[in-house]
Order: sequence, then structure tokens, then C-alpha cells
Amino acid sequence: MSGTRTDRLLLRPVTRDDLVAAEEVLGDPRTSEHLPGGPASPAEAQAKLDFWVAHWRTRGFGYWAVELAGSTGVLGFGGLQLGDVPGERYLNLFYRLRPSAWGHGYAAEVGRAAQAEATARGLPVWIVTGAANEASRRVAERLGFTEFRQGPHQGGWSRFYRWPPGNPVAPPPAPH
Repeated sequence: MSGTRTDRLLLRPVTRDDLVAAEEVLGDPRTSEHLPGGPASPAEAQAKLDFWVAHWRTRGFGYWAVELAGSTGVLGFGGLQLGDVPGERYLNLFYRLRPSAWGHGYAAEVGRAAQAEATARGLPVWIVTGAANEASRRVAERLGFTEFRQGPHQGGWSRFYRWPPGNPVAPPPAPH
């Protein structure tokens, strides 16, 4: 998995140069409304970005910086990272975009690109989202994910979606 393009987006591997964008996107209270921990502090955003960059370095794939094709600004982040719970390995599909990018179908576009990449890896893909996050639920369902459980995750109540659909019995993923 490397950088890729969609009809409207450039999806490129995250780098340490994305720190300001990570601080802005992850630290925005609007993008963290459904997260029990709330917005990320600058230090937390730095730690997340470092983890994402390391995942690329060690695994050869990871979360992308999402840009509108032809522009230079980062709209947000999304893509796949490896997840592991007792009994199942999976790919976690993540998307978090600036509020100015909401409502344009970009999250679903990132999701479709990630699904195309995931197919070659042969692992199921999960989306874990806050139970009250209706926008994320709609994206998951639009992408063909099916909810397979609800339960606690990282201090809040979450919905767990899976693609391709199946009947996993694995517990929720451990916090990162």
C-alpha cells in the first residue's frame, strides 16, 4: 500500500511533515465529538503521528494524509492499519477529516480506496466508531460494512463493523 489517487483525492503516506495538520485535525473538538478522550493535545497528536509513520516503516502500509487532488492542504487522515485481537487479525479502517471536508463524500472515497488495498491483504476490515456517531455509521454502511457488535472500547460505547460481512466472535480491539 502506497500513495494512491481517487477521482478527487490524493492519498499519500503520512510523514512527520504532517504534524501541524495532525494537531489541527486530531485536536479539533468537532472531529473528536464522539471520542471519550476528547480532542488530542499537541503531544498526543505527535504520538499518534509517530505511530502512524512507524506503522508505514515496519508494515509497508498505513494511514494516508488525504489531500484534494491539485491542492496542497491536508483535509485529514484515513486508511488501514493492522489490528489484532485474540483469535483474529484485521485491518482497521480509519478516517478523520476536517469539518470543512464533511458532507462531500470524501470519507467514503477514502474507504473505497482502502477496501481496494485491503482485498490484496486477505484480512477482514473493521471500523470501530462511537455508538452515537451517525455520520460514521452511514459511511460504514455505504461501504458495505455490517455491524457485528456493540460494546465498550477505549472508554466509551462503540459500534463494530466488518467487511466483508461475517460473524466474528472476537472481542473488541485493545486500545492503541
